[in-house]
Amino acid sequence: MPSPAASRYHKAASKARVLRDTATDSRLRPILNSQTQVYYHSALAMFVAGWEAYIEELVRNFFDVTANPLDPQFHAVHSIAKSAAERSLKQFNTPNAENSRNLLFQYTGYDPINDWVWSKRSMNALATRQMLNEILSASQAQFCSWFSNSRMFLDTNTNWKGSAYC
Repeated sequence: MPSPAASRYHKAASKARVLRDTATDSRLRPILNSQTQVYYHSALAMFVAGWEAYIEELVRNFFDVTANPLDPQFHAVHSIAKSAAERSLKQFNTPNAENSRNLLFQYTGYDPINDWVWSKRSMNALATRQMLNEILSASQAQFCSWFSNSRMFLDTNTNWKGSAYC
């Protein structure tokens, strides 16, 4: 049975796949390349957000499962550790392999380094970590590029509109 964090990640990934698959849906032809890219970028953003939420939720699930309020000494230490973890989770915004691994190890004691394999792609742990970092690097570059070339403004109807300036 998957963890609550894994279940939520699979739901988010499923939604991201819908966006990705929509980009190549033949029923939408003809579609401009720029419109196709919107679906791909949205899917990528959703995958990255889902991964970050998954890592964060794993840490929270750990503290939920290990809580023991009946043992006052353990509960006191557990509460301090949980508070420290929550502070770190608020600052966790780059879920690359190293940051994700460090967060999990520091707050749960679990080192996932050898468990991150991608069986369907026959990728070992090292290749999987490199792929994760490449995806996150591309995602970060795309977002930085988009934000640096965009001007968001509020129209008179209080609806957000984006306007890209190249």
